[in-house]
Order: sequence, then structure tokens, then C-alpha cells
Amino acid sequence: MYLRKILFIIVLALMIVSGICYLDRLFSLRQAFDLSNDLRPIVLLKKEEVDLYVGDEYYEPLNNLKVIALDDVKTYYKSDLDLNEQGTYKYRFFAANEAGESSVEFLINVKEREKIIERVYIETDRPQVEIHKETDDDSKEPLVEGIKDVRIKVNSDLSLLIELLSKDIKTDQKIAIDYHEVNLSKTGIYKVYYRFGDSFREIKVEVYA
Repeated sequence: MYLRKILFIIVLALMIVSGICYLDRLFSLRQAFDLSNDLRPIVLLKKEEVDLYVGDEYYEPLNNLKVIALDDVKTYYKSDLDLNEQGTYKYRFFAANEAGESSVEFLINVKEREKIIERVYIETDRPQVEIHKETDDDSKEPLVEGIKDVRIKVNSDLSLLIELLSKDIKTDQKIAIDYHEVNLSKTGIYKVYYRFGDSFREIKVEVYA
């Protein structure tokens, strides 16, 4: 009985020693190596030319670029861009990491913003009707219907804005639509004025993205 126990303990001890030796051999075969990045950033260009307008406050170059890299990237640019002066400017963008530097170049066209006509006149197709009364009050209420707030998508054409402002108007008056405050290139809520005779009405134009 005791002999079997002793043999079992000896066999178990041999198995443990053999396992330890095997693991030690595996560890000794491991080779240490360094993982380093030797790939420079990849810079993808969306457009060869970008249009901006005189008076724009800031230009974000990453809107026209995509930078792909395996590690941290430092970016910078070289350009003589002047947003206060009309012209064509070269814009060179750089992206660098430990492996090196990549760059792309594109053009920026700074243009004068198109002048917006501030007023449009709606000529009524209804004849002027003269009403004669035997009282001292010869005045009549002008017919002006269809004036309401409108919504328009950002960067829409000016002709679409004029159509939205005038298409539902019913009137026997000569109306001037003053929309000089509306900026179709920027989201926001703007005021528009309808003027007729000595009166005016105000609406809101929402420019949405």
C-alpha cells in the first residue's frame, strides 16, 4: 500500500519536473524584437482647387484632406493665402511622424462674392379698382395676401429664394421685397421686409443645412 503511494508521488514529481523543464525551454526560445513604424503618413486630397470668398474669416484645410497614419501626426502648412484679397493662392499641407513627412499641394481661389440684388418688385396683374363712396372716407384696405415665413437650404440659388418669397403673393399693390439681410451661404434666421405704399410687413427666412 505504502509502496504504491511512494511510486505515485515519484511519478507525479517527475511529471512536474518535466513540465517545468519544457516551459523553461519554451521561454528560452523566445526572441525579443522591437516594433517600429517605418510608414510615413498618407495624405489624400479631395479637390485640386477650393473656392473661397473675400471676407471669409477662416479656412480649415482638413475639410479638403484626409490624413492616414499608424501613430501620432504633426501637421503644418505653407501658404500666402489672404482672405481679404481676390486671387489664386497655393496651399501646401504637411503631415509628419517618426518615419518621415508627406505633403500635398492644392490651389485656393479667393473670389468676390456675387452682389445680391436687394429688392425685387412684384407687379400685380389685378387692375386698380377705384371705389367711390358718398361718405368722406374714400380710403380702402390694400389687398396683400400670401406673405409668410419661408425655409431654404444653405447655398441655394438666389432665384429660388426670390421664387419662394413671391410665388404665393396675391395683391393689387406694387410690392418691394427687401431681402438684403439674407446670407444664403450661412445657416441662420434672417429678416425680410415687404414694402407697399406706406406700409411694410416683416417675415423670417430660415437658411438650413
